[in-house]
Amino acid sequence: MSVKVAPTTASGEDKGHILTHQVNKLESLSGSIRRENGGYSPVPGLVALVVIFAFFAVFNPSMLYPFTLQSILLDMGSYGFVALGVVLILIIGEIDLSVGSVAGLGSAITGTLVQVYTMNWILAVVVGIAAGILVGVIQGLLVTKLQVPSFVITLGGLLSWQGVQLAVLHDTTLNVSSPELSAFGSGVVSQPISWVIGVIIIVAISVQRLLPLIGKVPMRRVLLRRVGTVFGIALVVLGGIGVLGLGQGVPIVMWIYVALVGAMGFILQQTRSGRAVYAVGGNNEAARRAGYSPNTVRVTVFALSGGFAALGGIFIVGRGGTADTLTGSGSLVLVAIAAAVIGGCSLFGGRGSPWAALIGAAVLATLIEGLNIANQGADLQLILEGAILVAAVAVDAVMRRRLANRGAPVTNEATVTEEAAVTAQATLITDTKDAK
Repeated sequence: MSVKVAPTTASGEDKGHILTHQVNKLESLSGSIRRENGGYSPVPGLVALVVIFAFFAVFNPSMLYPFTLQSILLDMGSYGFVALGVVLILIIGEIDLSVGSVAGLGSAITGTLVQVYTMNWILAVVVGIAAGILVGVIQGLLVTKLQVPSFVITLGGLLSWQGVQLAVLHDTTLNVSSPELSAFGSGVVSQPISWVIGVIIIVAISVQRLLPLIGKVPMRRVLLRRVGTVFGIALVVLGGIGVLGLGQGVPIVMWIYVALVGAMGFILQQTRSGRAVYAVGGNNEAARRAGYSPNTVRVTVFALSGGFAALGGIFIVGRGGTADTLTGSGSLVLVAIAAAVIGGCSLFGGRGSPWAALIGAAVLATLIEGLNIANQGADLQLILEGAILVAAVAVDAVMRRRLANRGAPVTNEATVTEEAAVTAQATLITDTKDAK
């Protein structure tokens, strides 16, 4: 006599344990990455990107079409450059509300020089970016010399630079006819060149992630995590090039943007000047005792923010073909700040990465494109953007708190800097005593 055993299904409690286990694994991964990257983790932003893209792709397969992916990449450029500057500002614990107006000013100056004064487009772009840098220097000096909160200074700049933009354009819209700017705004790179660039990126990341482990005996999970990171990036880069190659190709602006993000990431993580940015944002006094000049760092970062904002405005001119009085107005500054925070940058300074700008811009661009395909209006778009921003900050805060409760505090550059400063002081005292 045979007995049939009914298949068992997981109870609600078992499912809850499974979900909790998966969440704990995700928190552990995020915490490990934080400790390895000075407190920054891209995990929440990447999870949001995958979930949003998968959601829209399931309900509308056209999300997977090359034209849609190209549109997402171009949308990223519209506020990605601005978000890159915002990330630097947030790392030092400041805020810049004028980036939208600076983007508009950069677009107005470049468009006017090209169209009205027939200036060479390269020189016009350089002048436009230089104008943004000058604006950043002015605002940085006002913040440091007057000791006025950056919120107030840049809020005034938001209005003032918008007025300068209107004056440059004589309160009209200027049609800009420039094949070179149009190529920057919507041109694509040929497929063979894209493959070469993709391979170079993968090799560079492999060297950066794996070379430090040579000659050491790394922990197994560290080695697996780094190899997994390289493999994941390679899959996304090569897969993206392949899919986009079925259409028009990879946009020129995307490679430029990735190059800038990578360069800023290298500078911040591998140079003394870059570490000064984290130090000032984490602990101003400790940074000063370690030999950094907080005021110089702040002015420099504001200058970079202005330059990146102007570059973002120039891209908008190239893509749209017009230098408009409305360029940079509206929600550009808020979207740029949202992109930085969604990508994992802290609002309280001392923690972040240029890659946060890329990840956050990708999240918002994917959301916008998905809603456009679904024929949803701007009302739902704004609601969801705000909800994702709040969720990103909440998830980040919860993960940091739970890691701290487990006795695994998140390290950041300020702690390292403060220890270095104390060590330097102790060495100085010892040397003085020995001299006596």
